[in-house]
Amino acid sequence: MPDTSHIFRNLTPLYLSIEVLADIRNFAQKFYDLWDDLHGWGHIQRVQRRCQQILSLLPISEKVNKNILEAAVYLHDIGRNPPKSAHYASTNHAAISAILASEFLATKKISEDVISAIIHIIRAHSFSLGEQANTLEAQILSDADKIDALGAVGIFRVCAFQMKHGGNIAAVISHCDKKLLNLDEKLYLPAAREIASLLIDRIRQFKKQLELELQLNQTL
Repeated sequence: MPDTSHIFRNLTPLYLSIEVLADIRNFAQKFYDLWDDLHGWGHIQRVQRRCQQILSLLPISEKVNKNILEAAVYLHDIGRNPPKSAHYASTNHAAISAILASEFLATKKISEDVISAIIHIIRAHSFSLGEQANTLEAQILSDADKIDALGAVGIFRVCAFQMKHGGNIAAVISHCDKKLLNLDEKLYLPAAREIASLLIDRIRQFKKQLELELQLNQTL
């Protein structure tokens, strides 16, 4: 896997103009369902706020290219709803997102280094794709995306996901056990783990209460 740690060395915070960033947002927004709270526009907005929260907890010495991070936030899940006529070698949504983003960004006056940086952030947010996040920006997005699977929002999302795929209450409990209660182990940054700790505790309390109430079924 190529080392991308050099990508941000020569970038300034204003490398992406406000106009280009607006174009990226408008392009990306077309791929997201306004009413889909699993991976729609609401998810993008929440991930952006979590990125800002993580940023606020980082040491002052950490330098983050916020414009490029914001661009990647908008683009990171567009591959979940690719054009119907398109065919891709990979079925991984992050890989498809990276392809779609790369094609769009190539039409803008953006350097190859900036495009490569954004594409790395997009690809690295996917756990299943297995690409290590080699930049701070990539680590922030990866962590923020996973944090959106936790807390009250995470409980809603796991319930909605299981209902969508025919799962029952037992499947919700199993999902919490196998994927959510140890999600902090997959986070890169201490600041993100600090945020996740409280949210995981809320899921743990929900699961405990759910299991307690399910015991009533055994008495009928």
